[in-house]
Amino acid sequence: MGYCQPDIPKSIPKPRPGYHVRKFHTDEEIRQVLATAADARLWHPVDSKGFTAMILVLLDSGLRAGELCRLSVGDLDGELIKVLGKGDKERWVRLSEETRTAVQAYLETRAASSPDSPLFITRPGGERLSPSTLHKRMKRLGNAAGVKTHAHRWRHSFAASAVRNGAGVKALQHFLGHSSLETTDAYLAGFGYQDAARDHARFSPVGALTRHLQAISEPPNG
Repeated sequence: MGYCQPDIPKSIPKPRPGYHVRKFHTDEEIRQVLATAADARLWHPVDSKGFTAMILVLLDSGLRAGELCRLSVGDLDGELIKVLGKGDKERWVRLSEETRTAVQAYLETRAASSPDSPLFITRPGGERLSPSTLHKRMKRLGNAAGVKTHAHRWRHSFAASAVRNGAGVKALQHFLGHSSLETTDAYLAGFGYQDAARDHARFSPVGALTRHLQAISEPPNG
């Protein structure tokens, strides 16, 4: 409006975003949640198999809560599943045989479904699971297991486990549905010093050089 010089805002330094380490489930917590989900004494059979399939899909694919809720039966295609992500962007991700078996066991507890039927439903009623209902189910399951959990923590757990097991950053970016590698890098913040130290034993330049020198100095067999 002409009351100040236009370049004043440029002199103000941009705030730097805070550093946030994402939490993920330990192997023991994962086993505890899955064991609780499979406990027939706690749940209706449909809920038990639904809990198990839901957790395995989240852990195996890193889907967001909304992406999980939007899945339909027809999105399953062999070992692949079609995911509708942010901005209505489609991507295909792979599910392991164990996860596919759990999903099929869950579907067999339900009435016949059409390809357009939601993959995960409420019971009773059979309506598509909403993110808010998913949150409530996660909280209920976590309370029973004695583990604080929510859908996004399983997404973090997928990312941390995938990196430890050798996943490349580009593959991780695809599974997580990130538009940029910068966002994917933020998920690697949980890859701490213990993980890096363990990997250093494998990629250490000095260690590799030493092994190379030992190999060329050893006399040939025979």
